[in-house]
Amino acid sequence: MFHSVGLKSDGAVVAIGNNASGQLDVGSWSNIAHVAAGEYHTVGLNPTGRWWQQGGMRPVNWMSAHGQALYRSLQAGPILWV
Repeated sequence: MFHSVGLKSDGAVVAIGNNASGQLDVGSWSNIAHVAAGEYHTVGLNPTGRWWQQGGMRPVNWMSAHGQALYRSLQAGPILWV
């Protein structure tokens, strides 16, 4: 369940590895200054302090009913936290 993320000089993000929770779906991110990878998610911070999250906590079949709802909401697309 591992993945790696990289930050390109133009602020784009690339990710490779296991995509069990959608954590690799960062191809549309731009103007990112910092990235981090958790076990099932990827986070990016832009220069103004806004951050994006992609992926979830764990694959659906490992979660309770409440966790599945969270996982599915994170799978809808990147979340912009302000």
